[in-house]
Amino acid sequence: MKKRTLFLTITFVVIIFAVWIMLVLFYSAVPNFSVADSRGGMAEADGEITNVASDFLPLGDGEKRLILNGNKIVSAVEKYFRENGDYPSSLEILVPDYIDEIPKTGYKRTYLFSLKIEEAVYDYSVIPVKGNQEFSISVRYGMFDEWYYSSEKKIWEWENH
Repeated sequence: MKKRTLFLTITFVVIIFAVWIMLVLFYSAVPNFSVADSRGGMAEADGEITNVASDFLPLGDGEKRLILNGNKIVSAVEKYFRENGDYPSSLEILVPDYIDEIPKTGYKRTYLFSLKIEEAVYDYSVIPVKGNQEFSISVRYGMFDEWYYSSEKKIWEWENH
């Protein structure tokens, strides 16, 4: 009787854990438009998008919002670069002079900003070369899906990791 009770308890815990994992994965992949819209900063899904790799079209409403809002960030970063000769070290530097707020993605994730800095070596010192930088903006959603923008290619692409 004790073995059967132990077996049932372990089975129950494993099932509950598996259901919990599936709910977490599903919940992280589902867009949260109502929360994002109520906070403002969301683009409408019917805006025009011209900078997406053609093999990823057509886009769903969630992906359109993600890219339209990402394009607001791209514009602010490019404006910052034109005025300063360098890309910002973080998105927060852009607020409020270049963008009112960092837009929401529409998913329960934030935009990630990263710089690729070209460096020159002089007398064993590593010095960033001003103006020779690239940046990327990415959003991971779900378990394996990611949209990313590369300043080198100037398009949004999707990747499944």
